[in-house]
Amino acid sequence: MLLCSVKDNGVGISKKQCEIIFELFSRGKNAQLMPGLGLGLYLSRRIITAHGGQIGVTSRQGVGATFWFTVPIDERL
Repeated sequence: MLLCSVKDNGVGISKKQCEIIFELFSRGKNAQLMPGLGLGLYLSRRIITAHGGQIGVTSRQGVGATFWFTVPIDERL
């Protein structure tokens, strides 16, 4: 498996939001201030899982968030 992660030191994401962030049309509490439909992370999850991987997020409010995903590596490459 290949593991890729992106970490920031922003405001973080609540535990409740982390549980639903990959659902269709899910948007943050300040969504009205930013463009978007809530499709990006949903589609990312669909693509990653279709290729046999996993995707997730870990976060602590006030500390930041880490988004990660895994995808299988074809040993024949």
